Amino acid sequence: MKSLSLSMIGDFFDYEMKIVPFLRRMPNLTELTLDIYSKRLTSIIGGKQIHDDIIVHMSQLQTFNFHVTTESVLSQAIQNLTKEDVQRTFTNVKYENADCILVKNNVLVTCHVFSLPFMFDRLRCIDSTFPSITFQRVTFLELRDSTSLTFEVFVRIARCFPVLKIFHFCSLKPLLMSRNELEFDDDQQESYSAIEFPYLTSLQIYYSDPRYVQLFLTKEKIRLPHLEKLTVGYNFLVAATNNFTRKTTRNTCANVKMLHIDEINECSTELYNYFPIAAFCFDRIHNFLGDAQPNFFD
Repeated sequence: MKSLSLSMIGDFFDYEMKIVPFLRRMPNLTELTLDIYSKRLTSIIGGKQIHDDIIVHMSQLQTFNFHVTTESVLSQAIQNLTKEDVQRTFTNVKYENADCILVKNNVLVTCHVFSLPFMFDRLRCIDSTFPSITFQRVTFLELRDSTSLTFEVFVRIARCFPVLKIFHFCSLKPLLMSRNELEFDDDQQESYSAIEFPYLTSLQIYYSDPRYVQLFLTKEKIRLPHLEKLTVGYNFLVAATNNFTRKTTRNTCANVKMLHIDEINECSTELYNYFPIAAFCFDRIHNFLGDAQPNFFD
């Protein structure tokens, strides 16, 4: 076998005891594509470990595309780890053309290391510190952030992920846009030029400031010409659309074909009128924030 493409979602044991020994039995590989998501206790997988575990055992290897994600419990050993620290792990190794994304919260550290150009179609658990490069193949993106975001972040997302089809988004802090900047007024000059996600078909916004929802649904700010499925909490949707009366968000909502909202006791006529062609799914929306879920309705 000369070429191999391998994906894995697992833990430390799976990587160390299954993946690494398996790859070492293939010294004659000339092309390897590796997509690994590993949960570890106290450390991350960086360039030197990839080199020592895999590359040095494949003398014939010519092409190596990799995306290795490590999710670790925040510990004293890695609490001060920086992106520059991770990048230095690729110094003096064969495949130095690589980059990384390092995401920290109060509990976990998620570290992505990947070869350039990025050759994979999914990118999970990143935040707004992603590098300003073009992720030409990414169609699925999950972005979680613990800071207040500006409109410029979404400009960067549109530019860096040009073929994005599915976008999952959560921010624990309010949107940094004033009411005048967010509201579109035909009689006033727009504060920002509209951006477009030309291929986006599915948008999921979890437990974020309702103004993020409003921003995405305002065509004069963000154009979503092919949006088919919208997943959002009902109360957030009510706030974003001003109880289904806001004109600036109506156009995008009117073209949604599937609306997934959490269970509610009774649906208003205004909801159905606001989404005239949508099929409705009333079900619990997964809360990956747990007790960290912010309250934007005080």
